[in-house]
Amino acid sequence: MGLLVGALLLATGCGTASGTRTAHPEQPATLSDSDQLAQAQDVMTGECMRARGFDYTVMPRPAHGTDPLEFPYGLDDVAWARANGYGFAQRAALGAAQHDNPNARYVQRLTSGRRTAYVAAMFGSKSNQVSVTVPNGDVVVQNTDGCLAAAERRLYGDFVRWFRDQTIAGNLEPAIEPKVFADPRYLAAQRAWSACVRTRGYPAAGPADLESQAAAAGPEAARKIATIDATCDIRTKLAATGRALDIELGAPVRAEYRSVIDDYAALQRAALPRAAAIARGTP
Repeated sequence: MGLLVGALLLATGCGTASGTRTAHPEQPATLSDSDQLAQAQDVMTGECMRARGFDYTVMPRPAHGTDPLEFPYGLDDVAWARANGYGFAQRAALGAAQHDNPNARYVQRLTSGRRTAYVAAMFGSKSNQVSVTVPNGDVVVQNTDGCLAAAERRLYGDFVRWFRDQTIAGNLEPAIEPKVFADPRYLAAQRAWSACVRTRGYPAAGPADLESQAAAAGPEAARKIATIDATCDIRTKLAATGRALDIELGAPVRAEYRSVIDDYAALQRAALPRAAAIARGTP
């Protein structure tokens, strides 16, 4: 049930069907554009679900800044760390929102049989699927006959093309981050960071280790630990080293998938007029 509710709240989409390839990289969607596209997709998903005999409430987009920030290579924002620790409270609030919204409560009230039918209506059936291999070699599969896919098809025109572009563009980092973590320059910065936090009373091999300690320590202690983490990160340039290596080591990966990334942006841009019409109530 948790997975279902999370998908109901967080599933998003963006794009359209044709697009002429240009010589210059396409500009990615802004946060505002992405919100508009996601909201339009949610409206279309609701129309589809209601046509299939289920209630569905279109949820407002969450305000930016309410989600926990991501620091993949290390926490180096001292002010944020001092105020939020590692964002445990924000993550808990996001989880609560996934499990306590009109759609989640509606699904929980359904009988077992109706709940199974709801899931099939929303996500489709395994007999109709498309798959994409992402840059790290994993295979992502999506059913094509559910309301989520139907909404993306209406918004972007070509579901298979959209699914391929969105899935690959959204899964570049899993192919890049392991290269960064294994690089001798990052490992040297991490050793310096580890020595720094150890002198402050927190022996930890890496940021994930220290975050785990903070998770078990309570909110006030977590903020203290996170502040130490960020202070040492800035001193040793751990996250800065990771970001620089991400650009350097990720360049070949991004170059390999440049045409897909550009096509993804083109699909988003082409879908914006349709999303705007839906926002005006004139699809």
